[in-house]
Amino acid sequence: MDLTNNQAPMPTPEPKNKTWLWILIVIIVALLAGGGVYAWQNQQAQKQNQTATEKVRNEMQQKITEAENKLADLQTKLEQAAPTGRKTYTSKDGFIDFQYPETWPVNEDADNIIIKHPAFFEGGTVATAINISHNQITSDQFIKNKLTEDSVNKFSGKTYTEIGFKPATKFTMTNAMGIKTTYIFYGIGASNYVISYNSYNEDEQRLVNSLNISNNGDPIDFQTTLWCQATPIPNEIGYSSYPAHPSMDYLSHLGSLLTAYDCGAERVGKIFGVKGDEYTLGSQITLKDRPDQKFIQDLKSIGYQCVSSQGDENCLEWKLNKTVKIKDLLILRSYIQSGKIINNDCINCG
Repeated sequence: MDLTNNQAPMPTPEPKNKTWLWILIVIIVALLAGGGVYAWQNQQAQKQNQTATEKVRNEMQQKITEAENKLADLQTKLEQAAPTGRKTYTSKDGFIDFQYPETWPVNEDADNIIIKHPAFFEGGTVATAINISHNQITSDQFIKNKLTEDSVNKFSGKTYTEIGFKPATKFTMTNAMGIKTTYIFYGIGASNYVISYNSYNEDEQRLVNSLNISNNGDPIDFQTTLWCQATPIPNEIGYSSYPAHPSMDYLSHLGSLLTAYDCGAERVGKIFGVKGDEYTLGSQITLKDRPDQKFIQDLKSIGYQCVSSQGDENCLEWKLNKTVKIKDLLILRSYIQSGKIINNDCINCG
């Protein structure tokens, strides 16, 4: 019996490449959808960031504008309160002159010149003053007295400054209330002047900057001056410190040594670090500006060497590591008196 004609036809299988095509289409659609969602989310995040950034920028600009307005208002008030003119005052002995606001009263007696001005604070008017005194006290004794008067007083340490382009010694004392007063010790020959003022006040600082102090030209017996007669004061590292002339007082070691040399052999022999005619402590100095060739030659002739790698012509720090004759150090006097050396320290002082 022939059964071939009664069998159902077999289904034709779909090509495999068509199946993969559908799979590929599904993947592409999924990627496009995912990419679209990511792009939308990214766009939304960028908008949020831009909004936040713009908000911060606007807030900062508002604060800047407010600060500028306050500054302009303060500047206007300062200009309205500032003195309109300046006058020149010359002391009765003719040795001191300075420029000051014409509205500030100046009073002078035998020992002091006092310049007052009104400083306005909440609750009333407080009179502050610049004081220029001519006295017979060294800076070390002055500082000791201040610290004795009030143990809360704080001493800032001596630094270099100038009066009329000449070296002087400056330091600050802070009292228990936190009020700072700046003191400048300035000497010409046997004369000693102390200037006290508030350095944070621009008008007071400007007045001090205009100060000019001159000597009457009388011959001076330096050995009778207060720097030669004053007794030493023990310092923090255990030896007695002898006073230095105000033009060298900011140089704690060289200042005392060179002043003692002017006072005579007896005073020199009492200086810490002196053995016979030699100075044994070594020295490190700081220059105000880059040295010229003559200065470099003089430093090297004493034994100083530059401590930086910038070359001698650019070197501001110099060190002396050996014992030297005191008379060799006298070469430094003219550089100190012209303000070219502004700091020093000993190397072997313990």
